[in-house]
Amino acid sequence: MTTVKTEKWQNFLPSYLNFVVLFEFILLVDLDYFHK
Repeated sequence: MTTVKTEKWQNFLPSYLNFVVLFEFILLVDLDYFHK
């Protein structure tokens, strides 16, 4: 059971991190855009 859990986490974490990075990037771009 623990192996299945870790596998799920290993599959989930990369996509989650990608989402966070994308979100931060969009946020920064938006801030840049509004400051101009």
